[in-house]
Order: sequence, then structure tokens, then C-alpha cells
Amino acid sequence: MESNQALWVSKHYDKVKPYAGKWIAVVNNQVAAVADNIIELMAIYNKSNNKAEPLVIKIPRPDEGEFIL
Repeated sequence: MESNQALWVSKHYDKVKPYAGKWIAVVNNQVAAVADNIIELMAIYNKSNNKAEPLVIKIPRPDEGEFIL
């Protein structure tokens, strides 16, 4: 499932670009949680009662270089 989510992120970068500099959790081709750090992200995601394993990724800011999945 994770590779499907990674493919979705790479094909729909316009949907995750607003989260530049943030960590996101992606499930079922949707951004399920957003936070400034991975610990906060997982706390938010775990509170959502979503049982699916998310793709967890940091979306780089423009000054951080290229986005490679």
C-alpha cells in the first residue's frame, strides 16, 4: 500500500505542495494528518482512529532542494 501512496504523492504534488516544510501522513490517496515534526504527526494520526498504515513523508520547502520519492 505504501508504494501506491508514494505514487499518488508523486503524481499529485500540487495537492501536497501547500504542506512544504511539514510532515504528512497519506492514506487512501488523501492527506490524513499534517504536523511540524514526525512525533506530533504520529500523535495526531493515531488519534484519528485510522487503522491503515500511512505513508509518512516530509514535504520539502523550495529552499531544501528537489523532491525525490
